[in-house]
Amino acid sequence: MSDGRCIGRKRFEMSDQEMFARISGDRNPLHLDPLAARRTQAGVVVVHGVHAMLWALECWLESGGVATVFGISARFDKFIEVGDLVEARASTTRNGTRLETYSGRSRLAVFNLRHEERAVPALEDDVGFALDVIEIPFEPRSLDFDAAAQSAGIMQVQEIASHFPALRHAIGGAATGGLAGVSTLVGMITPGLHSILAGIDITFDALATPAGQIAFKVERARPDVRLLDIAVRGCGLGGTVRTFVRPPPITQPTTQDMRAFVGATDFEGRNVLIIGGSRGLGELAAKLLAAGGANVTITYLVGQSEAEAVQADIVEGGGRCEILRYDALHDPSSQLGNALDRVDQLYYFATTKIFVRTEDAFDSAIFQRFYQVYVEGFSRICTYLSDRGEGARAFYPSSVAVTDRPPSMTEYAMAKAAGEILSADISRFVPHVETVMRRLPRLLTDQTAGTPWIETPSGVDAILDIVREMNR
Repeated sequence: MSDGRCIGRKRFEMSDQEMFARISGDRNPLHLDPLAARRTQAGVVVVHGVHAMLWALECWLESGGVATVFGISARFDKFIEVGDLVEARASTTRNGTRLETYSGRSRLAVFNLRHEERAVPALEDDVGFALDVIEIPFEPRSLDFDAAAQSAGIMQVQEIASHFPALRHAIGGAATGGLAGVSTLVGMITPGLHSILAGIDITFDALATPAGQIAFKVERARPDVRLLDIAVRGCGLGGTVRTFVRPPPITQPTTQDMRAFVGATDFEGRNVLIIGGSRGLGELAAKLLAAGGANVTITYLVGQSEAEAVQADIVEGGGRCEILRYDALHDPSSQLGNALDRVDQLYYFATTKIFVRTEDAFDSAIFQRFYQVYVEGFSRICTYLSDRGEGARAFYPSSVAVTDRPPSMTEYAMAKAAGEILSADISRFVPHVETVMRRLPRLLTDQTAGTPWIETPSGVDAILDIVREMNR
């Protein structure tokens, strides 16, 4: 826990996101589009790290901070979710001032300010290296790691200083715009779409040129952790920007691809309901079952376009698929009504954001969020199937986290363990419903994809085994 004094509190809302995107030019969908953001490691729309830094700097200066700032180094440790209450704290160190941002007890970022002057590092173009001018695109560029590692150029910087008047007075309008330009460089140009800003080490110098522009060149690339160090100079600042090149959203095999694993009539005549079938493991199950001749209905909560894309792929591959909107937190009969004929099989892939920030050994609010989806939601849909009286098999996906319990996943593991008990007792006590439960390993999905490449078992193999078992 920081011992710094509180200098400001703010709840970043979507209006703040849109404002900063407009004035900086950083329109990366991670910060603006809930549907796109949920297919990243963040899982939700998150605040521009540089925006939070500029806000903290403004708070510090307005609270009486030292007006002479020669540089800043920043480390962005955790995402700030839109709607979080963020607190900025300040403390004095031997070398300057330390600012930190917190959400509850969780530290999000650290900003170390230098009050002593030091030389601005030169960029290669200062000694004659020719760089092309790159306009800020309306949509972010999508560079893979190798292409991003070779990137260099000059980017125009938008004027934003009027929005941060105390900071403009301390470091000048050009450098204030240059800091915002760092966000735009990473989020829109290099690496662009698939980026996560990790940190900066910047020195301010009014003589750093070009004016109104930032010259940049990747000076170090670490493919093992997909990390780039980008040298920057211009617009009154110079130094290094560090960014991850995150993996793009996971693309699942097509229904046509699945025909290599199943026969065209393996699941003929089965009527299957897949809760959460618009992406991830539910999408895999839907395509495998459809490729084998099953009549598939998939549900979505917010990703209608994703569900429609899965449906189109199944139909194009010769299968049958319907889509429905479904919220696992509400009564199934009022949502499904007469939309379904017979249901022989249920696959319950409803989920919520898995990786949730907490500093406590146990957080009851986080547990309740998981419990509502993984336990109460499964109970509701199984009761619905029982009331239909037709007889159905229901698959419940648990997780190896129940036994492995990675850090900060206590609540998730507890909810999944409760779901396992519920699954077993539904088979014993709920008429017309037989359950199949499997503890799944970490499989490659949008939620589990980390920044470094991690070897994971084949999702197709794991889901195929489950589908085979459900159809024995």
